[in-house]
Amino acid sequence: MGAAGVLVGARITAIDALWTDAYRDDAGYYFDFVRKLVQGRGPIVGDGPPTSGVQVLWALVLVPLHALGGDTALEQGARWLGLLLLGSAGLLFARTLRCEGLGSTLSALGGLWLVSDPLLVTESQNGQESGLCALACVALLALRNAARAPFAAVCVLATLARAELLLLAVALAALRGEAPWRRALGPSLALLTWCVVNLLLAGRPVSDAGWPMAWLAHAQFLATEPGLAEWLRQLWHWSRPVAFGGPFAAAGIVGQGALLAIAWLVPLPRAVLLAALAVLIAGAAAGVDDVLVAGAALCVALLVGTPATTATPATRRTARALVFAGLAIVALHVAVRWSPREYYWVPLAVLASFGLAHAFDRVTRSSARFALAVLAVICVARDHATPPRRFAWQDVLVFAAERVRELVPERARIGAFNAGILAWRSGCRIVNLDGVVNGDAFAAMRERQLGRHLREQGIDWLLLDPLELETGGALHARGAFFGEADAPRFELVLAARFIDATLDDAARGLWRGELMLLGRRSRTDALPPPHFAVRALRPDGGRDSEWRGALGAALVMQHGEGARRVLVAASGNCLVAVRLPAAGGSGPVRLFELADGAEGALPPAPLLEYE
Repeated sequence: MGAAGVLVGARITAIDALWTDAYRDDAGYYFDFVRKLVQGRGPIVGDGPPTSGVQVLWALVLVPLHALGGDTALEQGARWLGLLLLGSAGLLFARTLRCEGLGSTLSALGGLWLVSDPLLVTESQNGQESGLCALACVALLALRNAARAPFAAVCVLATLARAELLLLAVALAALRGEAPWRRALGPSLALLTWCVVNLLLAGRPVSDAGWPMAWLAHAQFLATEPGLAEWLRQLWHWSRPVAFGGPFAAAGIVGQGALLAIAWLVPLPRAVLLAALAVLIAGAAAGVDDVLVAGAALCVALLVGTPATTATPATRRTARALVFAGLAIVALHVAVRWSPREYYWVPLAVLASFGLAHAFDRVTRSSARFALAVLAVICVARDHATPPRRFAWQDVLVFAAERVRELVPERARIGAFNAGILAWRSGCRIVNLDGVVNGDAFAAMRERQLGRHLREQGIDWLLLDPLELETGGALHARGAFFGEADAPRFELVLAARFIDATLDDAARGLWRGELMLLGRRSRTDALPPPHFAVRALRPDGGRDSEWRGALGAALVMQHGEGARRVLVAASGNCLVAVRLPAAGGSGPVRLFELADGAEGALPPAPLLEYE
């Protein structure tokens, strides 16, 4: 147990447990949904129709936070509530392992391993249901052999916590020593309850959030008129991860490998395992990817596959069911929906911890146990070598949300595709357009009539990234879905731009770090004259400013002696709100205005200069 203890201790000390800027736009949907519930306005987000586009149990868990402390308690408390639920999952996980016959020390270490998982710690703070999902997974494992009523109850609650946990419930129900129709009761009741809840919320038996992004991915691919070769490449791209590729590795390489080894590989002859491992090593050296989990499985099988430590039939059946559940979850999100997100792999991380704990339990030789710990250490080092993914480009959503209320009439309806943060932070009447919390908008998008939908709904403003108005093949390019005669360029004019100049190309990714506010021509006639002003000094030393330049002018930023960067070119007469970076040690930040057509040297006097 010494090696396992050192391993868990190293993992706990390495994790950044208080990482606090992980909120995605999706968290804003939950926060605004809960706020509307507490206010008595029903199950809506922003100013949209009733929606079922949230995981219902997490929304209900958040309601007391807002009821007790308002918006601040909800936004700040969601993070700590997620971590609390993850901690509870660790305690229940340790107790479950102990009840299954594992030693008390190993069970405790298993619980600590679970709560220090980098993916779980990061995603439990994302304002979404990840911590609750982890607890629901462990509860399903803990009660898989319980009486029929408790098992059915946990199936229902788990499915309401995260819909795809129904797949794990089905896999575990198949293990129960009952007649087939009795085994099906728990998952069937869970599916029925989920459908009824969705019907009550939005009048549809499936969740609003389940298909819009996946439909968009498929629609964008079909728009390229793919031939057979393109279809084969697409199928390979999305089916490869199901064969123990990226999702499984992201959620715990050695643990997933342990599950696979216990389920299928342990009884194989040692020579066969060594030969297969040699093939994988050769493939990895040749550049073949997605072999990490398979390699871990072979290593674990070599360590635990002696006759004295072969897994019991019950353990092997459980491991096989969990492998099937993991495969089904990945296949759903990757091979079917084409829309994976990191937090979808929370169940895989729980199952990986379960597999690793049982692998340690199967090893009796101290040398093999030490080798298993070394393998796990290598995987932990890999996990921590990659920093948590941050969504810095979404800062521009917060920036725009804080300003847009000053630029549009009080009762104006504003359409947005990424509408969570905007609805939560702005206080404006934001309407989601991509359909994840708005079934009506999704129907209009499928009919390629979003433009008509805007007019019918009285949506006179759009707040979106420039990418979202394009008509190309990028996933988030939605210009083609407005309808040829209803495209925004025919009806809307640019009223304002919100630019985050603190982001580099890597942080922006495909996004521009910019939002555009478009309004109908009749709503944007009266515009103030050109001007420049500093709106705020941020705590990090940066500045928030606004500029309205003359037609054709350009706003240019220079940081120290670095190259100048054109923030806005040919801006017309629209307002430009800019988040400027802190000066840091690279020299002063200067902001210049270039006149129409000006080139060459910058003007001698900057609009703004600070260090």
